[in-house]
Order: sequence, then C-alpha cells, then structure tokens
Amino acid sequence: MNLHQLRVLSTLIDRGSYTSAAEHLHLTQPAVSQQIKALETSCGVRLVERANNRVVPTHAGEVLQKYADSMLHLEEEALHALADLRVGNRGRFVVGANTTGGMYIVPPLIAAYRELNQDTEIILRIDYTEAIVSQIAARSLDVGFVGGHISDRRFNVEPVTLDRLVVIAAPSHPITQLPRVTVSDIAREPFILARYGSSTRRLIEGKFKDHGVVLRIGMELGGTEDIKKAVESGLGIAMVSQWSVLREVGAGYLRQLEVEGWDIPRNYEMVTHKGRYFSPAVESFLAFAREEAPKLKFADVLRRPVRA
Repeated sequence: MNLHQLRVLSTLIDRGSYTSAAEHLHLTQPAVSQQIKALETSCGVRLVERANNRVVPTHAGEVLQKYADSMLHLEEEALHALADLRVGNRGRFVVGANTTGGMYIVPPLIAAYRELNQDTEIILRIDYTEAIVSQIAARSLDVGFVGGHISDRRFNVEPVTLDRLVVIAAPSHPITQLPRVTVSDIAREPFILARYGSSTRRLIEGKFKDHGVVLRIGMELGGTEDIKKAVESGLGIAMVSQWSVLREVGAGYLRQLEVEGWDIPRNYEMVTHKGRYFSPAVESFLAFAREEAPKLKFADVLRRPVRA
C-alpha cells in the first residue's frame, strides 16, 4: 500500500468510473485498474465493485477511502509546510465558515488581514457547521469559523466574537403592530427555517422546546438569504443572526422584533485541529483573528451597498 494507490482508489470512488479516474489522474485506464488490483491484493479484500454501471466502494473500500483522504490531506499539508519555509510568511491556506460567518463575519476579517498581507492567498469555503467541522477533522481546512459551541476534544475552540439570533418579520406583517410581542405570539406564526443540518435551526428548535411551545414550521429553505427574502415577502417569520439582517432592518425591508423573555445569544468560534502543523501564514492569521475579530463592528458589514 502506498500513497499513489490510495490516491487512485479515492479518485476512482469519487469519479465512479475507471475512464473518468484515468482522465483525472492523467493515467491510462489499465494503469488505474492495475493499481486497484495491487491495492486489493495488499489489503486482502475487495475494495470496489460495479453497480448500476458505476464503480462503487465495498464497505472495506469506504473505510479505506476515509483513511486515504486523511493521509492525502496530510501529504498536501506537508508539502505546503515545506513551501512556506521556502518563502517565509507568504503562503496559501483555506478558511471555512458556516453560512452566517461566511457571508457576514469572516469576509471583512479576511479583507482586513489581506490589507496587511497582500502576498497571502486565502481561500474561503462556506458550508453547514457540521461539514466545516468534518473538513477540519480531515485536515482539508486550516481554520474554521462557526456559530454555536463545538465540544470535540480533537479541536482547539476559541470564542472570537458575539452573535445573537433575532426574530424578523416583514414590516407589513400583523405581528409588528402588537404593542408587545410574547413567546405565545411568535408560536402562532409559521416559521421559516433552514434545512436540517443548520446549527441555527437546532438552537431555535431547542429554544421552543425549553419554553414548552410547539414550533410551527411553515417553510424550509436552503440558506439565510432565501429565508430573508421569504420573510420579506410575508410568507412567515424567522430567526436569523443579527449580523445577517443589518442592512435590511436599517433600510426598512425587514423589522426586528423584541420578544419578551426570548433571547438566544451565542459565541462565534474559531476552530482548529490540535494535531496539525500550522504554517507561519496560518499562525499569523490566527493571531490576527484573535486580536481583530472581537473588534468587528456592525459597520464593517454595512459597508456593502444596500440593494435598490
């Protein structure tokens, strides 16, 4: 077993065919087949099989691919580390963030860092919190930013700024005319939520459960921007990060509701893997984030133009 064989296996499973894997790896199809056979012989088990005109992994193949991906990421990490040693603080690294952070919090942080480190290439990936955490575990991300607490002992978790989930409605919604808004009032309204997998949704569901009221789900959408547009159209109310609605509330497109006895604060956290090497560029960015993220103001988000 060697890294080349593991790379071939992982690519074959991802691509689903010997032809596609060969094209991606710049190998011939017989060469790919030969590497897979050699790997299966070394492991003593079948790793792939055909199903519905696709090459799919056996259970053993699925297990080995997970380890293969981790080892290949480690190889890439080692190569980047050596490259960083050759060029000093200049470097390239990958930052991950959940939807809220990736759209409203992390971009101004990266922009501020880039002003001081123009030779550094930073790639930003946006995904659900669970996916970000999985990518950190697999070492495909150097650092992640997520909302909500992460308790996995494999990671260093550092709170960097505060967030708060707020209830929003269209200005024309009848609930905005109430002299005061209670938990019972919002419980009667259809809520627009993110799909399962969202850390924000889990917080909302937990809050309703704690208050002993039923969450009335009116719609499930893919992300914060979709949710805001649906609320603006009067299709229901929602809870989103305060960072995400600054422009819309300020411009009068949405109304933020203060609900009696209802508050969901949360830390926005920076997450790194305890066991990995960090290049000088990453170390520099981590130090910058620790210093500057708590100073982020809503004005940093509002610099983006309000839509007409």
